[in-house]
Amino acid sequence: MIRNEKGASSIIVILLMIVLIVLGLAAFSASYSNYRLGQKTVTWSEEYYLLEKQAEEKLFIIDRALIDSFNETKNEFDYFSTLFEKLNENNINPYYDDGQVFIRMNFKDESDDPKNLSVVLKINYPENKKRYSVIEWLIWQEPFLY
Repeated sequence: MIRNEKGASSIIVILLMIVLIVLGLAAFSASYSNYRLGQKTVTWSEEYYLLEKQAEEKLFIIDRALIDSFNETKNEFDYFSTLFEKLNENNINPYYDDGQVFIRMNFKDESDDPKNLSVVLKINYPENKKRYSVIEWLIWQEPFLY
């Protein structure tokens, strides 16, 4: 007995087209999500480097004040007194904690997803050691949506 199979190939083609469209939409969705995440990463990196630039500019001012204070004074007390004056002129506020001198600086960008950079320096008397030590260099941001 011979059956009528004239529409069978059309149904197979339509089903195949539906499967291909679904797979195409899934691939497009995954690609678009990866693109958005990539753009977010680029933006985040640019904003981080802008914050780091601000921090490095402040470090330059601090380092210059450390060098000048050391060259202008003869003892540790005068060094720190002169240093505090120079830093305060530049709106940098050192502080004492447990007999040590520290500087805490916070930088924040003003983007849609604000990032923060916190820098803490321990200031040394540079006679036999480095002028300062970086205690903290921490970047963070509020949670964001992908």
